[in-house]
Amino acid sequence: MLINDEIAELFNDSLDRCKRNPSFLKNFYARFFRSSPEIPLHFKATNMQRQVEMLEASFYMIMAASQSPNASQEYLGHSATAHQQRNISPHLYDLWLESLIATVAETDAKYDKNTENAWRTVMGTGIEYMKTHVNPQPDAQQ
Repeated sequence: MLINDEIAELFNDSLDRCKRNPSFLKNFYARFFRSSPEIPLHFKATNMQRQVEMLEASFYMIMAASQSPNASQEYLGHSATAHQQRNISPHLYDLWLESLIATVAETDAKYDKNTENAWRTVMGTGIEYMKTHVNPQPDAQQ
């Protein structure tokens, strides 16, 4: 699903406000790690500084993909492969999104339902890609 300019602007403005708080992504990861005992296990050998940098870059790549699917196919494909190699279960993406939304709500002083919708719409593009390209359900393989 392609997003319109209004959603893109709401997302970008909110992301800019969130990034002004140096604890934004640290707070996100803390919340995400608390959302399931499975999650910290996937990050045992992860350089968290690099992970934070990759996450920040991924916001822009997913934004690009939500505006023009061909623009970020290579990035999404690489990311899906990396997640598949780490055996990331599809249900963890839902926890990721809910942790992100809660952190945005806590961080962005102008957060409202429209802002939430923008984040869900934009991030939903990447999440749906991951869910359909990582660890396909057994029914899909038959």
